[in-house]
Amino acid sequence: TLFATNLFYYSSIDVINSHPLSFFLISIFMYLWWKTQKKRSSQMWFFLGILSGLLALNRTQDVTFITFLLIDAYFFIQNKEKTIAVIKKIILSGIGFCLAFIPQIFTWLIMYDTVWKSPYLSYKGAFDVFHPHILEIIFDKNRGLLFFSPLILVSLTGLFFLKKENGRLFWSLFIVFFLQFYTIASWDGWHQGESYGIRMLISVTPIFS
Repeated sequence: TLFATNLFYYSSIDVINSHPLSFFLISIFMYLWWKTQKKRSSQMWFFLGILSGLLALNRTQDVTFITFLLIDAYFFIQNKEKTIAVIKKIILSGIGFCLAFIPQIFTWLIMYDTVWKSPYLSYKGAFDVFHPHILEIIFDKNRGLLFFSPLILVSLTGLFFLKKENGRLFWSLFIVFFLQFYTIASWDGWHQGESYGIRMLISVTPIFS
């Protein structure tokens, strides 16, 4: 993954961006999430909430990774674990998320006097979910995902083969990938200037792995 994507570029040459840290945090998050899928303590639900808050703190778009925990809650309930117990664990994750994300809230308030004036939201046309730049993100000759990292096509193909073997894992990975992809595609600043490849999708590199 390191050498087949633009992660290598942003972790060795253009290191001023926070993408390597995103990859690091997400790798830890996904490892712990996967290892505790069958049985997860309340403390781990809380800690995963903190990690998801740190992810959003580092790059706002990575708030989508908390979806892993929401999907898990659904499956835990389907497996006849008590609904109230699962809801309590989700609340614990939510508290952990908020504790980790609070510094970002204060930063926005100090810099912009509001939490609704993030540079991500005020960038040019901001977001338009009805006109996403899907084809540009995939095939653009300057930054396209498959143009710069064609090996990812193998990863995405493998994801669908996974559906037969482990439906829960497939849906978890697919939904989070889709949310990340569509969020960036809906953003007017999807290309991020003179970026090397689609750097805003480095966050989902562990999913490709």
